[in-house]
Amino acid sequence: LMDARIYNKTVLTMAYGAVVNRTQEPSTGEVKFSYTDTKSKTWNSSVSLKLGVCATIQAGVPLIADDGKIEIKGELITGEFQWGKTEEKKKDLEAVCVVTVPAMTTLNVSLLATQGSCDVPFSY
Repeated sequence: LMDARIYNKTVLTMAYGAVVNRTQEPSTGEVKFSYTDTKSKTWNSSVSLKLGVCATIQAGVPLIADDGKIEIKGELITGEFQWGKTEEKKKDLEAVCVVTVPAMTTLNVSLLATQGSCDVPFSY
């Protein structure tokens, strides 16, 4: 988790509400916010594969291998494979905010949230 990084952070206004006090005394009021919490996660991994062969032949071949050794190298297969899966969960939520409203005042209330992305690298 030491190499995790959070990026693309943005503050969002999720909901608005207003409480009106038309009396000469301070009063309390409730603002109920309804919103949907959405979380998505993606699993990604890549693997690369390289196979090769190396052969050494001991033979006496004039003008080609005076010391009697011929080495043959070849790469048979190279490739990179990737797979991934994205999973999303949504949940409907409510939040209630109790506020004190001064006399003869309208109080505007906003529900703020921070949206962002996070990468958590790992190896196995």
